[in-house]
Amino acid sequence: MRLGMRLGLPFLLLVAAWPAGSAVGQELPSATTARVEDAVMEPLRRGRIARDLGRWSEAERAFKAALGATEQARTTEALRAEILGGLGLAELGLKKYRDAAEHLAESLSSGTVLPNTALQRRLEQGQRSAEKHVARLYVGVNPPDAELLVDDRAVGKRTSAHELFLTPGSHTIRARLSGHGHFVTTFHAVAGEARDLSIYLGAALLRQADPAGKEPFLGMRPTAREPNWDTTRYPPQRPARRRKPG
Repeated sequence: MRLGMRLGLPFLLLVAAWPAGSAVGQELPSATTARVEDAVMEPLRRGRIARDLGRWSEAERAFKAALGATEQARTTEALRAEILGGLGLAELGLKKYRDAAEHLAESLSSGTVLPNTALQRRLEQGQRSAEKHVARLYVGVNPPDAELLVDDRAVGKRTSAHELFLTPGSHTIRARLSGHGHFVTTFHAVAGEARDLSIYLGAALLRQADPAGKEPFLGMRPTAREPNWDTTRYPPQRPARRRKPG
């Protein structure tokens, strides 16, 4: 009995001192949240300093770290816009024009007004500068859940409209969706130009046995020079050619 009393008193004291709602090996949510926020704010602080000093490589690394940390932390739209803009400015300083145009456009397209108006103007000026070195391509995709690829690299999430920034030169544009065939064309990007491209993959196909394992092609193959195909009809209709008088 005396042994039980001696063992029970320290145990009761330990239980009384243990925080309510805590479990062994589990950290308090507030401590975890603070560390996650620090993972965003600390590299952001370093990025701001490096950006203002023109240390572009250092700024790029810091802003990339801050952007990656936002996947786990709850951040405001204004803060994320600043991180994207800072990364874009660093890439512009490193002459990575395509990446710079992409991140600056994403920063400014959010509609969020940054509290620092001087930074807002700097981002807008940086976007105009970056876009002089790349081509902008607006791509409409139907069906919207088709996968879009540029030079065999998948482009973001699947949607009906894409805004692409391409380095000058030839690029292969592909779209594919299981059961709908595929689309492929070559686009020649010219710096400073903006073009439109419509992609229509057609109605769903009934798969047929194919020993080679290749998907049948269905749809059209328009190019950037032929943006006026009628994709509301199936099969898509080429615009009628005007006859010369006489």
